Amino acid sequence: MELVLEDNILWTAAVLFIAALPLLYAAIVAGKTANLVVAGFFVVCSLICIRKTRFVFDAQHMVVRWKSFVFLKTSTGSVPFDEITGIGIETSRGGSGGRTTTYRLTILTSKGAIPLASSYGADTDRYASMREKILVFLKPYAGKIASSAEIRSQGSLADVEPSILELLRQRRKVDAITLLRSMKIMSLSEAKLSVEEIESRMKADE
Repeated sequence: MELVLEDNILWTAAVLFIAALPLLYAAIVAGKTANLVVAGFFVVCSLICIRKTRFVFDAQHMVVRWKSFVFLKTSTGSVPFDEITGIGIETSRGGSGGRTTTYRLTILTSKGAIPLASSYGADTDRYASMREKILVFLKPYAGKIASSAEIRSQGSLADVEPSILELLRQRRKVDAITLLRSMKIMSLSEAKLSVEEIESRMKADE
């Protein structure tokens, strides 16, 4: 009756803090005061990485509740199942020259998107699998949510996966093809054809 998703980077915070300890020791005991600056940097970074999010999809009460903790700030919220219009995959560019695409899942509602995590990841297959599991869990309780396969089979541009539309608006066609292939087992040529069809519909609607 419940589906729980948790995301945190506390292990990163722990690694950074542990890395700061020998530097602090050297600065205090050995008198290497220059190490204080580096140690302080590691400590600050570790504090920034103290973050955790927890989403509980509660089928009994037809609501998803979440709690987010970032350093010393805690926020909570909830949204009824009948306000959820889908589960999206949000993208972000990073790495050298912005060549790396990373992803995170979002809850789509008429009022906007709610990120399911504070951080992004590069494993497209994992996010596509998680997205499909959430959709399968929600569908018996929120009839207007379609599965990935159903969304791609519908003809209306409004029904296309929002993340693919956004990538095409940014003229990132290759990323859109990659994302589509991660959401469904298909060949490169099939994904390319599907994305080109979506692109054509977008141009026709302009």
